[in-house]
Amino acid sequence: MLKVYGNPNTRTMRVLWLLEELQVPSELQPVDLRKGEHHHPDYWRINPFGKVPCIAIESFSLAETSAICTWLADQHRERELIPAAGSRARGTHDQWLSFALTELEAPLWLVLKNTKLLPEVQRVPAIIPQALDDFARSCRIFAAHMQARPFVLGDNFQVVDIFMTSLVSWAQSLDAPGLDKGLVEYRDRMTQRPGFQRFREKYLEPAL
Repeated sequence: MLKVYGNPNTRTMRVLWLLEELQVPSELQPVDLRKGEHHHPDYWRINPFGKVPCIAIESFSLAETSAICTWLADQHRERELIPAAGSRARGTHDQWLSFALTELEAPLWLVLKNTKLLPEVQRVPAIIPQALDDFARSCRIFAAHMQARPFVLGDNFQVVDIFMTSLVSWAQSLDAPGLDKGLVEYRDRMTQRPGFQRFREKYLEPAL
């Protein structure tokens, strides 16, 4: 069975949500970042990057969320959650996936590290205004693209929508500028999907 190493409250959620959309059975192997388990030699043998998430099946392992999610979607093309490799639609998909990671996630990650994650002595508050400005500018580009579109690629939910939804949620939690009503509504629609609801019930909501 496919194993997912990570924590649902990290970028691992993107992989777990996608697996619910693909309806692929998997086993979550928790990695406690606060205890430094991602630095343990046993974990480094699986993922030499020492981060989460990572997946493993038989003797194959793969790290980095974009690589994991595109590979999984390509392995299950019957679910039509990613355009065919080499197609123009795939090029457009990967363009927006790259934009999500470099232009939206990168500045939010800077803000998150320097407000919540790093020890206070290591934080650089002066970098936060520029990072927020960079995010707001990129967010306006994304918002303009999403006008009159239900999904990033038009009429069909794809892998890139998982990434964009998670980033809108990040931005909301940080009160980042640039989010308009349309992007909040987009995020709300995506999180109403049955796949996301299954992910939430399995990994985020306490058992009854």
